[in-house]
Amino acid sequence: MKLAHGLATDAFVLGATDVLIQRANEVVTVAANQDWLELGRFRDVPAKDLFKSLRPFTELGVNCHRHEVVVGAFCRSILIMDRNGATLVQGDKADFDGIQLPDFDGPSQPRLVAFLLGGVGDTSERVEISSST
Repeated sequence: MKLAHGLATDAFVLGATDVLIQRANEVVTVAANQDWLELGRFRDVPAKDLFKSLRPFTELGVNCHRHEVVVGAFCRSILIMDRNGATLVQGDKADFDGIQLPDFDGPSQPRLVAFLLGGVGDTSERVEISSST
């Protein structure tokens, strides 16, 4: 849920006043009453590109970054929805088949991000780090 909280923080900082986080099975969704992906310094960057590279987030503070790239790094599949429909950012659209996404109401919730964990941070993989002295 930390990934969802990061997106929610970004949305609030960029002007949203109502953010909804939901989880259905393995899919987490974040929806807001402002399209935070199109606000801030990078409003001219296509929304799907925000998930692919690290971008500074000076609106939040010095040395801060937008959280979409973290979602991109740790999630197997990402689907974004706006007034124009759904866009698969990464992964397989089949990952969302049979998953009941929350009701999406474009006028009151112009942006929804749905993601499925399983990328680098997949909990089924175990990585051990040791240091030799």
